[in-house]
Amino acid sequence: MQVDEAEFFNRLLDYQNILYLCHRNADPDAVSSAFALSEAVGGTVGLVDSCNRVASVLVDKLGIEVVEKPNLSDYGFVVVVDTSTKAQLNDLELTNYCVIDHHTTTALTENAEFYLHRNATSTVEIVYDILKSIGAPITRRVGIGMITGIITDTGHFKHAGMETFRTVANIIEASGVEYGEVLDIMAATPQDISMRIAILKAA
Repeated sequence: MQVDEAEFFNRLLDYQNILYLCHRNADPDAVSSAFALSEAVGGTVGLVDSCNRVASVLVDKLGIEVVEKPNLSDYGFVVVVDTSTKAQLNDLELTNYCVIDHHTTTALTENAEFYLHRNATSTVEIVYDILKSIGAPITRRVGIGMITGIITDTGHFKHAGMETFRTVANIIEASGVEYGEVLDIMAATPQDISMRIAILKAA
């Protein structure tokens, strides 16, 4: 059943020991969305296997506590974040779960207890609307994560629309984060070895 932002939040309050589960090779959009929800509602950020380079830097810089390869039976409820197919979860067996996602289509909503699915350039933008609907504060750590998630999922705003820029401005205002801080964190992300080799060859 599709729910709106306020109802999504209120339904989560009915559960204890929530796991916010990110897709494999989780990106900043997934990790930051899960982190923001865990800060607002409580619960654990889970990674199916690991996260990508930018998300790894975020986890380290922001001190986000994550559980890799979590046992789903250890949790009372699972929130599947930024994920459209079961394959992205390494075919984990989901039973008691809900979905929050921004992709055009998602196959995971069919058996979900409830879901919040809307076409957007990032899941973070949907999570922001949840926090806004309930008047939840956005801390600096959450703000940095959310802005990073939007930047990376929009290809550094290449695919951003008016609402995307408005959301980023609202997050900056609410959290007190300076945009330059986020860029500095992203610039600190180590390049992968193949990129380094390509740069050396070009030189």
